[in-house]
Amino acid sequence: MSEAVATRIDEQISSQKEDLMTIHNTTADVVQIDYDAYNDHSFDAHWLERAAAPIDEECEVVDVPSSGTLRGPEGLKQFLLGFSTAFPDSRVEITNLSTTEDGAAVEFVGHSTHTGPLHTPGSDIPPTGRAFELHFCELYTIREGRIIRHSTYYDALSLLQRLGVFPQ
Repeated sequence: MSEAVATRIDEQISSQKEDLMTIHNTTADVVQIDYDAYNDHSFDAHWLERAAAPIDEECEVVDVPSSGTLRGPEGLKQFLLGFSTAFPDSRVEITNLSTTEDGAAVEFVGHSTHTGPLHTPGSDIPPTGRAFELHFCELYTIREGRIIRHSTYYDALSLLQRLGVFPQ
């Protein structure tokens, strides 16, 4: 890719970030961006930029089951890449979205097949080829249209059991 093309793409992404904050001014709209972008991960080369657009530089991205905390837009990208790498065909379906002026709670179901390596704090889990569904809950804190905290809850034991890594 030429430098001129790369520069134009960077400018478009920057413009999209500004547009997103103008257009998506409600709490529900701000959090919906992440789910729409994630569901596009298999065909949209810029899905991570879209997902990270509403994330504040100081945002705490917390994976509660692993006790992991990442920071800022790059932290969210790293978190999402962990799932999209391990589960390339994954999709999420929101089942409940509740918002306030400065926060949101989102329940959703992830549908996927484990065909890539799953990086965990203890070790990497090689692909098992198993299909599964898993329920998640995410809590968001929002200030001035920016996500300043993103916490993800899920049953890690159930995930490992469904992958056949841990006995049921």
